[in-house]
Amino acid sequence: YIIDYGPSNGYPFKVSKDTFFEAGTSITDLLAAIKADADTKPCPGVCPPVFIQFGNGDVTLSIGTQTAEFPILSSGIGSFYAVLSGKIASNNSSSTIKIPESIGINTSADIVNTGSGYAIDNSGSFTISGSPVITGGIKISTVSRIEASADFTPGENTYSITLEGDVSAGREVVTNGAAYIDNFMLINPGWELEANGNNLVTKFIQGISSSSSSDNSSSSSSEGTPIRLPQIATANQATQIYNGVNLQTTNNAVIEIYSLSGDLINRQKFGNGIYAVSFGHLPKGMYIARVSFGSEKLILRVPVR
Repeated sequence: YIIDYGPSNGYPFKVSKDTFFEAGTSITDLLAAIKADADTKPCPGVCPPVFIQFGNGDVTLSIGTQTAEFPILSSGIGSFYAVLSGKIASNNSSSTIKIPESIGINTSADIVNTGSGYAIDNSGSFTISGSPVITGGIKISTVSRIEASADFTPGENTYSITLEGDVSAGREVVTNGAAYIDNFMLINPGWELEANGNNLVTKFIQGISSSSSSDNSSSSSSEGTPIRLPQIATANQATQIYNGVNLQTTNNAVIEIYSLSGDLINRQKFGNGIYAVSFGHLPKGMYIARVSFGSEKLILRVPVR
């Protein structure tokens, strides 16, 4: 099934496959139409997956403020498994793709949310394949996780994950993801991912002091050049200040700045000392600072106003 821009007679989107065709204004309605059409194809035992392509393969399918929400299945009906490809983008405060429970998705599609929402909101079964670009982050419900497929080849792509609900140590987040620990970043404050066997699980970050402050008088360069302060560092500590981070390191430290979509913006190394590190040269918005003191790590959310 190919979901693409529709005819010009008031229907912005269409879905087609062989002799099947439907046009509409809602991406969610078209996904429901795909499910209804697939249900008319009898299959013995376990039915094969439904293949869905967003766009024509080259051009990104922009759905504006809509969310492509897969149909919620009634109790007793069974499951629905779809393989996604192509490119889809939204600009909303919710998500580009929403996967409810009982829905299984395997995606190599590029999925983007240029608004304040997530690229993917997952409560079902979610497998990531190929090397997709996912901009806007992935929200994982308390009953779900991500699975890295055998053909997952992320390269230098980074995927930011937000876990819903209370986080506990050892929660499995990425099945078969241990080899890709550098490609996944956990956004939940105070937590990071670590390898446990073949999987990535949650780990509480200990041994590093962190706090936040809205003190507008904190010293920080507006041009992004760190200022080394005259004090002597006595502990490893990272503190949110106005439009930046106050860093104390007794040996060496690295600060990586990410967008909420998981894109690496900057990476800086620091020797022993105390520094005021400004993000003020960046566009207004929320950023993620991943601070590393050797094997110890800390994640801070830093707003730029």
